[in-house]
Amino acid sequence: MPEHAALSSFGDVDFDATRYRGKRPSYPPQLFDIILRYHLAGSSDARTELAVDVASGTGQVSLPLVELLGFRSVIGIEPSDAMRAVAAPHPSVKYINGTSSTIVESVAAALSLASPSDAAQSADLVTAGVAAHWFDMPAFFKSAAGVLRPGGSGTLAFWSYPFPRVVGNTEASEVILHGAMRGPLSAFWDPRADLVQE
Repeated sequence: MPEHAALSSFGDVDFDATRYRGKRPSYPPQLFDIILRYHLAGSSDARTELAVDVASGTGQVSLPLVELLGFRSVIGIEPSDAMRAVAAPHPSVKYINGTSSTIVESVAAALSLASPSDAAQSADLVTAGVAAHWFDMPAFFKSAAGVLRPGGSGTLAFWSYPFPRVVGNTEASEVILHGAMRGPLSAFWDPRADLVQE
């Protein structure tokens, strides 16, 4: 088992997804406001029909896409059975097994389409909330591009939390980053998480 496995146990059979759902912070409504404004400004043909939330976890992004942004339908793609089992229910949200590199196939399955090619260019928005650092990014971009509507009318939005910093004190920030995250805590830190700093 890799040293960083402590941070990547979402798929473990003993992972407590209910506890995770209860402890995971939600995102502020202003974030979703920004995403919607950006999406609608991208094209006069922008719609709010279908959103795809990749690595949807227990629905921290999927639910607000319907409730705050008014998307008619949301597909939450999540590889963890435990997460999907406790995901926030909503009649307009369907959670399905899949990964960041199988978006088109997952959307096709969720929509009961005959072929993955039938799902191509069907999504108005693809999101990933604090998850992209786990992805194979080239495969994610290719998969997201395959499902997004063409011509600038589809939007890809993903975000993460940065490492903690002390505003106005670069030296203290470096101590936090290199002293803790690269020191005693490094055995628990998956190197892919460095993506959030780039």
